[in-house]
Amino acid sequence: MKSKSFLLFIFLCIISKESVYSQKIIKKINKKVNEKVIYTDMMYLASDELKGRKTGEPGNELAAKYIAEEFKKAGVKIVPGMKSYDQNLPFIKFSAAPSGTVELLEKAFTIKDQLLVLDGSPVAKQSGEAIYINYALEEDYNGIDVKGKYVLAQSGLPTVAPPLEIFQSMSRKRKIAKEKGALGLIEIYTLPYAFTAIKNYFSQERLELSESSLEEVSLFHAYLQLPANINKPTWEKGQSYPIKVLSPGLINKPINTVNVIGYIPGKKKELADQFILLSAHFDHVGVRAGAVVDNDTIWNGARDNAWGTVGILAAARFLAKYPPDRSVLLAAVNGEEMGLLGSKYLADHPVIPWNKVIFNLNSDGAGYADTTLVSVIGLNRTGAAEEMNVACKAFGLATVADPAPEQGLFDRSDNVNFAKIGIPAPTFAAGFRAFDASVSKYYHQSIDNPTNISYGYLYRFTKSFLYSAYLIANKAKLPRWTEGDKYEPASKKLYGY
Repeated sequence: MKSKSFLLFIFLCIISKESVYSQKIIKKINKKVNEKVIYTDMMYLASDELKGRKTGEPGNELAAKYIAEEFKKAGVKIVPGMKSYDQNLPFIKFSAAPSGTVELLEKAFTIKDQLLVLDGSPVAKQSGEAIYINYALEEDYNGIDVKGKYVLAQSGLPTVAPPLEIFQSMSRKRKIAKEKGALGLIEIYTLPYAFTAIKNYFSQERLELSESSLEEVSLFHAYLQLPANINKPTWEKGQSYPIKVLSPGLINKPINTVNVIGYIPGKKKELADQFILLSAHFDHVGVRAGAVVDNDTIWNGARDNAWGTVGILAAARFLAKYPPDRSVLLAAVNGEEMGLLGSKYLADHPVIPWNKVIFNLNSDGAGYADTTLVSVIGLNRTGAAEEMNVACKAFGLATVADPAPEQGLFDRSDNVNFAKIGIPAPTFAAGFRAFDASVSKYYHQSIDNPTNISYGYLYRFTKSFLYSAYLIANKAKLPRWTEGDKYEPASKKLYGY
């Protein structure tokens, strides 16, 4: 009995010591995380001066410089192997073709109706041959010579895939066709989205990542929507069709922009080689990105996502002074609004080996409707629910897991690019229980301004984000995906368990 009592006494002492330690950290966070600084960060990042922080625009560059300067002031270190906080992103900016015609199946398709030009340098009126090869993926070219010919293919991918994967496959298909010596790539539009909506989207200015020069990747590329009354072929692989193409191509030019990345060494030598990644995108959609209301032409993006960027900066300032046991990698990523491009580039071009990163806590959101809670997308999937629940509770906030599942939010923010690698990666979002009018009122709207947010709520949210990161970085048991999660196989491959 005495031995049991002694063990109970030791256990209670350990719990008491941990509780006292936690209270000390909470007090430090309350004392050191300055509400006025948070206000200053938000008012600058979402100011009219930055013109909506659109990737590739001067305001976006100013935001990146501000973040890098704040990292430097905080004492955040440059990642070994990098020359600065900047990770350069090789973007190409595309502007829509004003005209163009493709003649196929004895019908002329024009920009005004059923033709959408996606890429390409100017093409004179050129008669030629189009070869059908399924989806124009690498394996579809087996046994077929397309040199000096046009490639004809189905749009999208052979299996059901989310929109982001479909759009990312476009440049891949184009690159393959270019390498095979094709004159161009024409995809028959069969995607389950209204063609007019796709035309409207791709007729706007857009960015794509490129690992090569414009000359190496540029190729005439178009979508064709066949009218219902046309006599459609059976589309046999290798079948040849006569074609004529006349198009000015797209206006395209290289754009140089950056992710902003730094790190904070962990205080425990034996754990400092492990990292928690904190991420948030700092770009937004720019000027005149929708219907102008009350003459407001700037989409400031206070909630989306100056909000999350404020959290990264607060974490940088606090954790640089009071580091957790493990190291912290800070990534303010770019191009999220263009298709999660900055985080994709970082995922494909790691600045440290990804198997050293035990967790990604991403902060992003459309807005909030409930200032009593934090919405964590992936709360119960990623092995750190307890830490996030405790952290939020410490600052008077509850948590809600995965609101609005019908929106597929987990796969719509930068966290998904790290989840695909295998890293447990939830998104820490402002509070809402449904993606309803109270949230969509501000989502990608000109009224999403820094003057109409709750700074008291932002302050508590930011401290909860910071404390969550601290607790997860000190977590004894490494976070893991829940058994059976779709990203668990990638995790096992990454970490070797």
